[in-house]
Amino acid sequence: MTSKRSLAVAALAGFLLLSAAAGAESPATTTLAGAFSAVAADGTEVTYTFTADGQVNWTLSDEGFTQQFPDGIDGDYKIVPKEPHWTIDISNFNHPMFQGVAFLGILEVLDKNSFRMEGAPSRSGDRLQAFSEEALVFTRSE
Repeated sequence: MTSKRSLAVAALAGFLLLSAAAGAESPATTTLAGAFSAVAADGTEVTYTFTADGQVNWTLSDEGFTQQFPDGIDGDYKIVPKEPHWTIDISNFNHPMFQGVAFLGILEVLDKNSFRMEGAPSRSGDRLQAFSEEALVFTRSE
């Protein structure tokens, strides 16, 4: 059984990767070009597919999400390298339900094939300043 909290964490992780819109020259965009997946505590697989031109597609293996968004949700992303963590914003979603909402996250590149990410929708308040135990580690899935 999928808990509401686990789905919320998976959704937040999805929003983070959907909102980053960096230029093709950016090392962050180059690092994250491609598909990256993680598995939430409840077993839901979260996948973000980033393009070098600042676009992202977010999918979940959850049946309800797949029925409502069979092609996933598209958006723009922007990653800004900062200390101690990079920031990632995902916005301009292609679904009316998410209009005016951005995913505000923090991201840590672990290596060229993986990163840790966590965040929340903009309407939830300020960006996280540190990772919690619920942060997901995404690995390249291509």
